Amino acid sequence: MSFSFKNNKISPPLLVCLAYVFCAGLGMLISPHAFDKFFSFNKTIPQVEGYYWDVQYYAAMALKDKCGAFYPLWPSLIRTLFHPQTIDQAAHYFFLVGNLLFFLSIFPLYGLFKKAFNDQYTAFLCTIAYALNPMSIFHSIGYTESLFSCLTIIFIWAFLGINRFNLKLITLLFIAFIMSLTRPVVVQIIFASSASLLTIFVLRMITIDNFSFASFKAQINRYISEIIITITLLVAAILGYCVYGFSCVQLRGNFFAPFNDQKDWGKHLGLHLSSLFMPRTTFFDLMGFYFSLLILLLSVIFIYCKIKNKELLVFIPQSPLWNFLILYPPLLIVLYITAVFLHTQHKTRVALPARGLTYFFKGNFNPLKISDYAQKLTENYLFWFSIYFAVIHAIILFLIDDYLTSLGRFIFALPFFFIALGYLSRCLSEKKLERPLLWLTAFSAITLVRQWVFYGQDKWLG
Repeated sequence: MSFSFKNNKISPPLLVCLAYVFCAGLGMLISPHAFDKFFSFNKTIPQVEGYYWDVQYYAAMALKDKCGAFYPLWPSLIRTLFHPQTIDQAAHYFFLVGNLLFFLSIFPLYGLFKKAFNDQYTAFLCTIAYALNPMSIFHSIGYTESLFSCLTIIFIWAFLGINRFNLKLITLLFIAFIMSLTRPVVVQIIFASSASLLTIFVLRMITIDNFSFASFKAQINRYISEIIITITLLVAAILGYCVYGFSCVQLRGNFFAPFNDQKDWGKHLGLHLSSLFMPRTTFFDLMGFYFSLLILLLSVIFIYCKIKNKELLVFIPQSPLWNFLILYPPLLIVLYITAVFLHTQHKTRVALPARGLTYFFKGNFNPLKISDYAQKLTENYLFWFSIYFAVIHAIILFLIDDYLTSLGRFIFALPFFFIALGYLSRCLSEKKLERPLLWLTAFSAITLVRQWVFYGQDKWLG
């Protein structure tokens, strides 16, 4: 599919912003209370459970320092800029600043995507998928997503737009420090940075035929910059939490109070297998879990096949109904494995489950053409950090939460997931991910409209 904005007067990021406004406006038209609620100065409803809690809690922190599960930078920013005197005033400014940051951030994000992928169409698809997913509503209703996304964009810019290594380190140190004061991400940053370095190193070792201590030492020297970046991110994340932790010591006498408060929300360590099949909150929480892991798995497979120069045969279904299965990944995985089994056992004449399913399971095994771009990803620290940042969110929520609560917005409302998705799409010579991404974006836009309707009805958003 060819794509160009040369003959269009409207810029791609502006088009994305207008598309978001259209979805929000349509939702407000269907549910007029959403319009009144969004533009009213009074944004809070006392003693209402669910998504109001976060805005009210942050608003209370904007009036007075507190220590809890919510982190201090977002309310401190509002307090410093606007000096609110009431909860309603603080909530109003959260809405105002959040929307301003969100719309302004679309423009540099598109530019960074275009530079990262070296493909305008992929950059546009990833930008609009990021902006129109239903979790984007959190950019508009006073949560930390807008601020944290802006920090993420600066983080990405440090890798793509700063050539001087010392300046890059200073930027990453500052941004990771600020991130750790905005949301509870110290574990995520530690895991993502460490796993990124380890993955780059392991993939490099795979390419070496005769492994020895000398070759190991040589690779240490080869990736000294990645090692320094990893240490910088680790130190910055820990220092960021320490600042809040020592504040909690003064306010509550407990350095780990933010982590302890998580227990009051019913979170407990364990294997919550039921959450892998039945979404108890939103479908996008479930999709966030599977999609992050699938992108990591596919990336490793593509890169390994490219490194070892191996042909990758994949089963390509012919029925368009498979496009809808991306909405429920567990069923997609089960049916895909079933289709592969049926076709690999064709010689033994394994029958299809039912005659009516013949067309649904129809397809062919074709070699997947992996581009040379996959070779570049082996040493792309930004790519690995981005996907591991999403993966660790999924793993943490799976281990501590029966409901995968808010996992969708932790992944889909941030640019990290989408830059990883864009990088992965560039690994395929024939752009096989374009059609599924278009289907997903169309469904996301419809669901975004529904989110604004739910917002007007005071229902759970994610």
